[in-house]
Amino acid sequence: MSKIRLAGQLGKWLKSGGEMLAGPASLGRGEQIANLAYRFGPELGYAAMNSSVVLPPGTSTRDRLAVFLEDALIGSGLSVAGVGSGNLLVRGLKMQNPRNAQRVITGADMAFGLGNLAAGPMGLRPKESAVYRKAAEQSQALQGLQPKTQEEALLELLTILQPRTQGLV
Repeated sequence: MSKIRLAGQLGKWLKSGGEMLAGPASLGRGEQIANLAYRFGPELGYAAMNSSVVLPPGTSTRDRLAVFLEDALIGSGLSVAGVGSGNLLVRGLKMQNPRNAQRVITGADMAFGLGNLAAGPMGLRPKESAVYRKAAEQSQALQGLQPKTQEEALLELLTILQPRTQGLV
């Protein structure tokens, strides 16, 4: 295959991929941009919020960036998978109306979004899990290795309060 034919084929794949994600050219440029923002905005917004606000205090910038990239890649990847499966469904059903086709594609994208919600509890975010594990270890180190029993905590509290209350009785 010549380089020119390969470049032409690559251009067709990129164009069809762009139409798959943004919608067909018949929707208009503004609506295509809105589709892209609708599909990938929440993933990037969640990744930014999670890495900047939700992670424990004291998390390094490097760890925050790693968690942001992890969340953004997982979310965007599942969104692309949802859009791709929605497009396959539209082609299988041979839908002619582009607006209805976009509704089906959006529904498939949202179904994959539910998979994104399940990715956290299933342990599919190793960087984020490592950050929380590290924070838990640091917290345990600060509190001592063995947690105190209720009796020990009460005794400690009484010894702290006893000198303050001796003159009051």
